[in-house]
Amino acid sequence: MRTRKIYQQVSTTIIPVTINILIIGRKFDSNLYHAVIGFTCIDFLPQNTGSFLTKVFHQHFVNRRPIKQAIRTFLFEETSMGAHSDLIVYYGRIPSDAKGKKLTELAGKRTWVVYRYSWAHHAMRPFTVTRPIQCLECRRIHTIEGNAHVDKVNNKKHVVVTLLCSACGAFTTHTMSSGLCVLEDSRSLTSVVDIPNWSCKTRGEWCYEVVEPAEELV
Repeated sequence: MRTRKIYQQVSTTIIPVTINILIIGRKFDSNLYHAVIGFTCIDFLPQNTGSFLTKVFHQHFVNRRPIKQAIRTFLFEETSMGAHSDLIVYYGRIPSDAKGKKLTELAGKRTWVVYRYSWAHHAMRPFTVTRPIQCLECRRIHTIEGNAHVDKVNNKKHVVVTLLCSACGAFTTHTMSSGLCVLEDSRSLTSVVDIPNWSCKTRGEWCYEVVEPAEELV
């Protein structure tokens, strides 16, 4: 029997969000960007994100809402996008004295941070882990069951999700990041593991984590 591994990678689809600048040619300069949006799905389908991006850009460019606020506002309306892909946002935090200045004038003064937004649903994506429709061992359909518990390693608590096939007993375990939080109230994901039917509503629940701090290269 042959086995294969599927590695998750960030899609090459990225969307720079800019303010008061003009991009000429193909030169990418981080000083020009306020944020960069990316999607983790390898087989990315733009039609699953069009509604979300349209609303976010309208709020940001037309209504002058901060890009982070716009993204978080409309994530709760996007269950289809959440089922399709996680969202990666590379934020450039603007200094408090930046009013009236262009991004190119703030080189070296901004701090950068990467956020990952993931959708959770009790049936389809327990604690943000995608539940397969078919067991890869016995090939039966709709036999995968999921459960989760909290584990502690190096004094850090994190959620461990186990997916088990009720037909053949095959299982996989997924250790989630200790920094994963519920977007609605910023609670740690570990605090909702014992809540009955958490994320069972139709719209599910969005979660987020800081993937890594990043430094701007000048």
